[in-house]
Amino acid sequence: MHKKTVSLLSIVFLAVSLSACSDGGGDTPASPAPAAASAEGLWNGTSNSGRSVAGLILNDGTYWFLYTLMGNPSVVAGVVQGNGTSQNGSITSSNTKDFNLEGLGILNASINGSYIVKQSLSGTIVIANNGGQSTFTTTYDADYDAPPNPALLTGTYSGSTATTGGVETVTVTLSAPGSITGSTASLCNFAVAHLPRGAAGMCMTYRSRSALAHARMERTP
Repeated sequence: MHKKTVSLLSIVFLAVSLSACSDGGGDTPASPAPAAASAEGLWNGTSNSGRSVAGLILNDGTYWFLYTLMGNPSVVAGVVQGNGTSQNGSITSSNTKDFNLEGLGILNASINGSYIVKQSLSGTIVIANNGGQSTFTTTYDADYDAPPNPALLTGTYSGSTATTGGVETVTVTLSAPGSITGSTASLCNFAVAHLPRGAAGMCMTYRSRSALAHARMERTP
């Protein structure tokens, strides 16, 4: 099999996973115009605890960040999601949710940090429940600026998915017209419709039943 890491695809899976295997749906509102000098973009880096971090910040301030197990960048340990404000080199968010798959559940948190547009982003995440905190440092991924081309992702992928019940296999099929379908070994099925954003990246509407999908998948020949 041809192994392929799909960063933007993992972000789509984040949105799908937050339905937590319950039906949901609705149209995503039109995206606002890109915010000048904001922290918008695709970011990759590490945390002070030895975790790999990969995330996406949209032009409306909405963000998703995957993080892995300590010292093991191939296994996703959770996702941080919320909406923040970034301007003049500072970024803040008071409604952060940490969806932890290491047994801690869903944690309330906040983020404060700094950035250089399309270069670097770093910050501190403070957990409201227990006062714990961690820091992260990331660099900008220029893939975010590439013209959207869903056809590049077309194909069938198989890999692993992290759920609250453990790790299981998952199969996902992407079609050029804009559909994503798949299922896990426990028969948790999902269907997603995606379309290119006006600037870059992807936005999506969905009705789904899914688990948190692993960022690394293997493409079936």
